[in-house]
Amino acid sequence: MVDELSVLVYTYIILLRKEVVILKRCPKCHWIVLEYDVEYCPNCIYKAELECVDNASDEEMAQYKKEYEEQLAFKVVMGEHWKPDNTYKPPTEYELRLAQERIERAQKEQAYRDAHPNAVQCPKCGSFSVATTNRGYSIVTGFIGSGSPRNVCQKCGHKWKPGN
Repeated sequence: MVDELSVLVYTYIILLRKEVVILKRCPKCHWIVLEYDVEYCPNCIYKAELECVDNASDEEMAQYKKEYEEQLAFKVVMGEHWKPDNTYKPPTEYELRLAQERIERAQKEQAYRDAHPNAVQCPKCGSFSVATTNRGYSIVTGFIGSGSPRNVCQKCGHKWKPGN
C-alpha cells in the first residue's frame, strides 16, 4: 500500500518545479495533469488537448484532487513499470457512419411515434410494419379459433393477438 507521504512528496516536487500550476483534464481518458507546460494528454493515444478545470466548483475540485492523488499513488506503486494507457482508438469512418444512421433511424421512428400515437408496433422488434391476418386451420385444434385475427410483423415474423 502506498503511504500518503510519498504521494504528497511527489505532488510537492511537481509544485516546486513549476512556477504556475494549472489543473487540466483529458476529455477522453479523464487523466488529470497538474503541470502547466503540458498541452496534450500524456496517458492516452488520442493525444487530446487538455481542458483547464481550475474554474470548477469546490465539490468538483475535491473530486479532481482525489482522482489526481489516486493517479499519483498508482504511478508510485508501479514505479518504472508504469506505462501510459494507450487503449483509446478514435472511431473509424465506417463506425461513425453507422452511428449516424442509427441516430437518424431513431429520430425517424420517434417522429413516426409522435405523428401516429395509436400505431401498432411489433413487441419483439419495434417495427411499425404490421399486418393483420386471420388464423388458419391447425392440425391440433382444427377449425377452432381459425377466424380469430392475428397481428404479424412483416420484419421479424412475430405473431400475437391484437390488443396484447
